Amino acid sequence: MMETEQRTGLNRAASRAPAVGTAADESPAGSYNRSLIEASLDPLVTISADGMISDVNEATVRVTGVPRGELIGTNFSHYFTDPGRARAGYEAVFRDGSVTDYELEIRHRDGRVIPVLYNASVYRDEAGGVAGVFAAARDMTEQKRAEAALRRAYRDLDDRVKERTADLVEANRHLEQEIAEHRATMDQLQRKSRELARSNEELQQFAYIASHDLQEPLRAISGFTELLERRYRGRLDERADRYIDFIVDGTNQMQQIIQDLLAYSRVQTKAHEFDLIDTNRALEQALRNLQVTIRDRGANVTVEGHLPEIFADGIQITQVFQNLIANALKFQRPGATPEIRVSAVREGSDWVFSVADNGIGIEARHIGRIFMLFQRLHAKGEYEGTGIGLAICKRIVERHGGSIAVRSTPGAGSTFSFTIPTRNGATQ
Repeated sequence: MMETEQRTGLNRAASRAPAVGTAADESPAGSYNRSLIEASLDPLVTISADGMISDVNEATVRVTGVPRGELIGTNFSHYFTDPGRARAGYEAVFRDGSVTDYELEIRHRDGRVIPVLYNASVYRDEAGGVAGVFAAARDMTEQKRAEAALRRAYRDLDDRVKERTADLVEANRHLEQEIAEHRATMDQLQRKSRELARSNEELQQFAYIASHDLQEPLRAISGFTELLERRYRGRLDERADRYIDFIVDGTNQMQQIIQDLLAYSRVQTKAHEFDLIDTNRALEQALRNLQVTIRDRGANVTVEGHLPEIFADGIQITQVFQNLIANALKFQRPGATPEIRVSAVREGSDWVFSVADNGIGIEARHIGRIFMLFQRLHAKGEYEGTGIGLAICKRIVERHGGSIAVRSTPGAGSTFSFTIPTRNGATQ
């Protein structure tokens, strides 16, 4: 009985309330209301208390494929794939005053289905009675596609990790079984120990390959995440923005895990104890390793002053020099003779080594990327290499307690500088 009276009261309120910017309403207020409705880029509908559409904006016409004149005066629920759910949401507005993020699907006249999130609230007449409902829809098609793509990418990534982990576990199981079966004699034990050492080396290589391969599905995740953040941040509600942040954080964490795995494998296979080394000899070895390239490029490599002795891993310091000089040789301006200068100066408790060139240089916006693993500034095939040389330099320098940086002017060259602490009274 009370529900019937309430609905009757709503109907009477609707009959007394002026239309909200309908075609027949040409008053200043009506024109103002029409302008407000059309200002929304999302579908916006006003619905009377009896569930009939009283006005729509052009965005509603596009999403339904039905002209405005045909929409007005029809039951709003007829344009959804689930009219019953649409009516339930409408009744919830009257009961609670509003609904937020109510999921529905609009059926376009041509058969397409558009997923939307509805937000709706009641509006009142001059006497304060409920006259009808304002309802706004947000098209979720692109977000749904991106979410589906993210789910697929995560599933693919998880499947690949499980497959490779299973292979690793199986390989280790077989190896342990073989070692146990041949413990009877020392010769057999030594042979199997050598096989274990070789297997560990192969596992280190596997870690490198796995880390590289896993970058591809992770790039897909990152791309769709960036698309969501760029296109929808601030346009959806606060909850959606939080979801985007969760995705971004998860992707970044996975990237860090993969990079850490690769860095760990390289440190294990290449590390040596620190000792007092002559960096002049480390540089000479690097130049010998690069002598063919230096000759072919007609490059001039000069050393300014005498380089110091430091406590370090000599092989890794040679690798840093070699990678930086090779980088300078690679990224040269067409037709220019490569000019490379190596120097070192004492700054407090650090030695600062510099490798300067006259190459193509680096744009400022790329400076933060060049020391990251597998980050390339140029298209594949334009320059050789995988994009890990500078990342290796950074890892080695940090292992020695130092840091690496670059100053560059596009078209005029770059200067890479890295610091190595003097440590324990290293001589000059």
